[in-house]
Amino acid sequence: MGLVAHVTLAGYLVELFLPSQPAFLDALELARRHSAASSRKSQLEVLTDELWARGTATGNSVTIDDCRTVQDHSYRHRRDSPQVSELFYRRYKRQDEDAMHRATVQKVAALNSASPLAD
Repeated sequence: MGLVAHVTLAGYLVELFLPSQPAFLDALELARRHSAASSRKSQLEVLTDELWARGTATGNSVTIDDCRTVQDHSYRHRRDSPQVSELFYRRYKRQDEDAMHRATVQKVAALNSASPLAD
């Protein structure tokens, strides 16, 4: 880019790179925060899947403390995660809602088929 504008390295650093550096650092920090949020969300999904499997297998093995743990993790995830741009939110909202609906239907169907009341 500097070659096209016939700018020296010093000129490039002073005129373009240094003024842009805070934006680069912000973008790196935002990417790091989103990555950490994704990791926390994956851990929460594993926890809830394990509780679901345990609860459906025995019927009463999920305790109030287990539920509170999920609630606390969910709250911390929402509190600590960076906000998602409105543009991305609107773009993926319907797709995400459809995926959640399909997953819920699958979980309920699996629960109904495993239930002794389903006979």
